[in-house]
Amino acid sequence: MKVEPFHLERFYVDYEFSVGTNISASCGAVTTTEDILKHSGVEAANQYISLDLDYRENRGDEALRNEIVCEYENLNSGDIQITTGGSEAIYLLMRTYLEPGDKIVTEWPIYQSLFQLAADMGVEVLSLPLLAEEGYIPDPAKLKKLLLKNDVKMVVINHPHSPTGSILTAELQREIVELTEKHGALLLSDEVYWGVFYNKADEVPHAADLSENVVTIGDMTKPFGLGGLRIGWLATKRKDIIDRASILKDYTTMCAAAPSEFLAVLALQQKEKILKRNIEIAIKNIELVNRLVSDSGGKLSWIEPRGGYTGFVRLNLEGITVDEFCLELIREKDVLLLPGSVFGDPSSFRVGVGTKVEQFERGVSLLSDFLAGK
Repeated sequence: MKVEPFHLERFYVDYEFSVGTNISASCGAVTTTEDILKHSGVEAANQYISLDLDYRENRGDEALRNEIVCEYENLNSGDIQITTGGSEAIYLLMRTYLEPGDKIVTEWPIYQSLFQLAADMGVEVLSLPLLAEEGYIPDPAKLKKLLLKNDVKMVVINHPHSPTGSILTAELQREIVELTEKHGALLLSDEVYWGVFYNKADEVPHAADLSENVVTIGDMTKPFGLGGLRIGWLATKRKDIIDRASILKDYTTMCAAAPSEFLAVLALQQKEKILKRNIEIAIKNIELVNRLVSDSGGKLSWIEPRGGYTGFVRLNLEGITVDEFCLELIREKDVLLLPGSVFGDPSSFRVGVGTKVEQFERGVSLLSDFLAGK
């Protein structure tokens, strides 16, 4: 099977670990093992040190699944399949649910694996555009037209959204759930940023709590800054989907890593504390970007994100592309932004507002200096 390069990840392979100041990352502020253990007590630390490193259960540790389902209203631990990050969750679902010739609808722009894995299998991908003038919110009327005109197997959404930070209202979320159910399409709701809402009033339920016709994806990476644990999950009342994902996992990673599952349980027990810290950091960084945009003299514009840890900034400069702008910034200031071309939007770049404030302040200051010379 021919595999299309993952443009975002290939860009990061080249630059993420060599550029001095990264202000493009999509995760919350990094959480350390020490952060987790010091708040969990001596007994937990001793258990971690003496943890056996044997194989783990394919479905995932029961204690971990029990912690995860605390977020859901209508699911139990049997409705959760632990995966190696959200990436494996997407892979397992796409490979076991879709067939060549099927059709799916995905929001656009969106994380590439949420459509590319399907496209590489011979699935037709239909786009539901998220437009800046509409606040990067999906239009249910446009979705309805796509569903009426096509035999759609799956609809893919992602909110809080990367790269734009847009969110859904509870009413719109329910409308999308009902539309997909009415037209016989499975709804895949990528909720890796669930819980990261800047205003408590904006919080919406997990889509999987609203219907059996929904699969949600979650992970420990984005909300908690724990990408190194590589813990994600699929959540759904559809037992057939969970069972098929479990079977395919035998051929991929078989099970999660014991230290990762153990630390994930402890982190989830402290999730309110970690989320509060990371959201406060993001709010401060958003203010920094607001000032940068305001002081740019029209060279930059953006729609302020309302959730997640990313924002999409439009570059309004003639004579230079966003890709050229980002590469020059690397060479001249050692600062990393993510060009929007990796999402199919060559007019914008992504900033990572979850980055620790000191690093983000440094990067924004260098970016401001660079922009002043343009």
